[in-house]
Amino acid sequence: MYYNENEASKHKNLKRIVVLLVLVFAFYTLFQLFRGWPKPEFRLTLKNQQIPGTFSISWPTDIKYGVIGTLQSGIIAKTPNQGQWPLASVAKIMTSYIILKDHPLSIGQDGPSFTITQKEVNEYEAFKKDGQSVVKVALGEKLTERQLLEGLMIPSANNFAYILARWDAGSVKAFVNKMNKTAQALGLKDTHYEDPAGANAGTVSSPVDQFRLTQLAMQIPTFRHIVAMPQVNLPVAGIQYNVNYDLGKDNIVGVKTGSSLPAGANFVFDSKQGNIDILGVIFGASGKSPLTSALKDAITLIDATKTQVSEQKLISKNEQVGFIKVPWDKKEIPLLASEDFNLVVYPGMKISYSIVPIKDLKFPIKQNEIIANLIINYDDSSFSMPLIASEEIKAPSFSDRLRRVL
Repeated sequence: MYYNENEASKHKNLKRIVVLLVLVFAFYTLFQLFRGWPKPEFRLTLKNQQIPGTFSISWPTDIKYGVIGTLQSGIIAKTPNQGQWPLASVAKIMTSYIILKDHPLSIGQDGPSFTITQKEVNEYEAFKKDGQSVVKVALGEKLTERQLLEGLMIPSANNFAYILARWDAGSVKAFVNKMNKTAQALGLKDTHYEDPAGANAGTVSSPVDQFRLTQLAMQIPTFRHIVAMPQVNLPVAGIQYNVNYDLGKDNIVGVKTGSSLPAGANFVFDSKQGNIDILGVIFGASGKSPLTSALKDAITLIDATKTQVSEQKLISKNEQVGFIKVPWDKKEIPLLASEDFNLVVYPGMKISYSIVPIKDLKFPIKQNEIIANLIINYDDSSFSMPLIASEEIKAPSFSDRLRRVL
């Protein structure tokens, strides 16, 4: 009797263990069937590279600060110990940038018309008496947005900067606040504005900041068109000539000069060499005629740069740049470039690559669907290119999940 009870007890315990194991296995199976998968693996096959050679340039000795680069790729070289410097009329680049962002004009459009008031006539007279750069206006004169921008950027009319500022923001003070907020938003850390024209010596920046601002401004077709104009004909003032006397020399197509006693002469210039825009900034040129020095120095820098830069195709459309591998499939699926990538390069330029998957990647994925971005870093700039799947990537099936259990 004792033996039978002992055997029965063992049998019950064994049964409990079997049931427990079945339950554990069932729970494990369900857990494995429905739990999430690890993230897909992305592997880059492109190698970081450096363009052979060394970029070489001699900075003019009569300038305070300088920067040289290309509109397409960014800064190549700069003078050491960059710092803030009075902008003078180079400040008008920001004024024009904000006006054209807030009130866009396509090439050929004039925009709204403005009637010159007595206040604006008085302002013109006061600025003229103060020795500032101005363009004559008359009571009742009609000027369009385009004419005001042309007068601002071509003969460099300080009084036009004030007319545009009040129109855009309601007051000059409010517009200057907008200039500073825009500079902050664009990451121009060394830039501060006290006025919309640059006459105030407290309106300062660095060549690096103005280079980056001009890169953005030159992407606006109307801005680019205006700064390339040799002259403008205004209703009262008549023909007014561009203060940028280098315009047309060495294929210079803009952008802005600025000069004052505190600043000396500043010059932001763009020279179009084929498909490449050599962009440079000179601050604080000195000499008997500082502006002449700045204009001459720009030509020197352009000539030294144009023989060292070239455009290269680094990536071709549909070129394989990496792989994606999902946990439920052993196969690596190629990632393809969605477009050609051409870059203006120079000796010594470093280029690096990385892959960033898109957020919340969901399966299945169709062939040619964008699943990641190729980040191309070069100097202080970067470019993001969408990457596509070379073939369909299916979602995990029930058998894939079951195999995961086994």
